[in-house]
Amino acid sequence: MTNFKNILVTLLLLLVRTCVYSQLQFVNMEATSKWTQDFSGITKIKVYWENPSSTNYTQREWVKQAIQETWSKYANVDFVGWRQYDNSGSGIRIYIDDFAHPHTYSLGKQIDGVFKGMVLSFNFFGDYKCNGHTQEHCIKAIAVHEFGHALGIAHEQDRADCYCPQHPVTYGRRGGYYVTPCDYNSVMNYCNPRWNNDGELSDYDIKGIQAVYGARKSTLDFGENSGFSSAIDKLGDNQVWENLFLTIGDQQFIYNINQYNPEEIKTFKFGNSGYYQYKITSVSYHTDNRTYYGSGTGNIYIDNNKNYKIEVVAKNQNYPNFDIYITATDITSAKSITYKRVDESDGRFGGVTPSNKQGFLRKGQKPIGLLLINNIPNEKFYVYSDGAIMIYNITNNTFFECGQKQAPNYKDWNGRIWAWSFYRNIGNNLQEIYTVSTTGEVWAMTANGIFSQFGYITYPDF
Repeated sequence: MTNFKNILVTLLLLLVRTCVYSQLQFVNMEATSKWTQDFSGITKIKVYWENPSSTNYTQREWVKQAIQETWSKYANVDFVGWRQYDNSGSGIRIYIDDFAHPHTYSLGKQIDGVFKGMVLSFNFFGDYKCNGHTQEHCIKAIAVHEFGHALGIAHEQDRADCYCPQHPVTYGRRGGYYVTPCDYNSVMNYCNPRWNNDGELSDYDIKGIQAVYGARKSTLDFGENSGFSSAIDKLGDNQVWENLFLTIGDQQFIYNINQYNPEEIKTFKFGNSGYYQYKITSVSYHTDNRTYYGSGTGNIYIDNNKNYKIEVVAKNQNYPNFDIYITATDITSAKSITYKRVDESDGRFGGVTPSNKQGFLRKGQKPIGLLLINNIPNEKFYVYSDGAIMIYNITNNTFFECGQKQAPNYKDWNGRIWAWSFYRNIGNNLQEIYTVSTTGEVWAMTANGIFSQFGYITYPDF
C-alpha cells in the first residue's frame, strides 16, 4: 500500500502513439521515482533495517528471500546491504512495527533515505491481520508488494482502464504511464482474487519491470555467444531530459534520462533469430526551453546467438519533430576485427599481441567496463562482472589483478551518487582509494589525502 493513492500506476503498456506524447510528458518516475543505474546498467538499491533484532532475524531473511526470488530475479536490479541503518542518509529504510498496517511512504526513489520509508509488520498484532495464511506466506507476499512500490510501481487498480469497484480511486488519476495492459493478476492489484498474487510476479509484472529497469543479466550471460544484448539511450548535448519508449519485436523499454541520469542501458534476449520491427517515440525538453518530439520505425536483424550493443540515434534533433533510428553493433564481430590490428598501437590495447589479448578473457569472462585514470595513462583498469578488476600495463606489457569492487567508501556528495570503490596498492604499504559514481566518473583519494576526479568509465569494444 502507498500513502499517495493519487499517483497513477507507472508500469503498463503505451498502446497507441496518439497517447504516447501526452503521457510521456508526465512520467512520474522521471527524476523523482525511478532509481538510477550504475555504468554497467545495473540498478543498485541499498536496503536498511531501522530496528532489527535477533528475534526477527528469520522474518527479515524471509523478506530478503522473497525479493531475490521476484524483482531481483527478473529485473536488472540489485538490492544490497540488508543491514542495520548506518546514518548514511540513503537507501530503503525499513521499520518493523507489528501494530502497523504495512505500507510504503511514497514511490521509488522518493523514499531514498526517508525514515520509515517502508513499514512492515511481522506478527500482525494490530488491525491488519494475516488470516488464512502462514506467517511466512504473509510476510513474503506483503514484501513483494511493498518493494514493487519501492521500485516506483503504484497500485494497478488505480489505472483508468482497470475496473475495480471494491477499491475505487478517491483522489483522481494523474501522472504516470502505461507499460502493459491492465493486469488483474498483478501483485500490485487489490482486485486480484489471489491476495497479493500469493507473492508471485505475473507475466505482465515481469514484462513491466524489465521495460523500466532491463532484464536480469547474470554472470553467465557475459560470455561469448550468450545472446544477451543491451539497448542504450544517451542524453543529447542540448537535452535537459528525455522520456523515450522503444519496442523491438515484443521487447519494450522505457528510458527516463536527465542531467543527473544521462544514460540508461536495458538488457534483453531474443529466443529466435530473424528480422524484428522496432518503433521509437520520444518527448524531450531542451536547453532552449522548448519541448521536442521524435519518432522512428524500421527493421533490425537479430541473431539470438550473438551479443549486440544497440544505440538510439537522433537525426536533426534540434527540429521540433525529429527522426530517430537505432544502430546495432555485434560485439563479438567488433572484437574479432579489433584482434586483427596486431601491427598498430591501438589505444584500447597498447599494441599487444593476439595471444596476450586472450588474457582479457578472465576465467572465460569478458570485461564489462574499462576504467581510465588520467594520472596513470600507462594503465588500463578492466572491470569484470564478478567484481574483479584487472590492470593492463602498456609499458611493461603485463596483466594482473588489482582488487575487487566494494561498497562505496563515501557518502553521496555534491550531486554525485557513488556506485562502488576499489583499492590500489602503490607500494610502501600505501594505497589509493578509487570511487566510481553512477554516471561513470572516477574520483580518488590519494595517499596524500587529495580527493578529486581522476578519470572515467568507458565500455571496452571487444
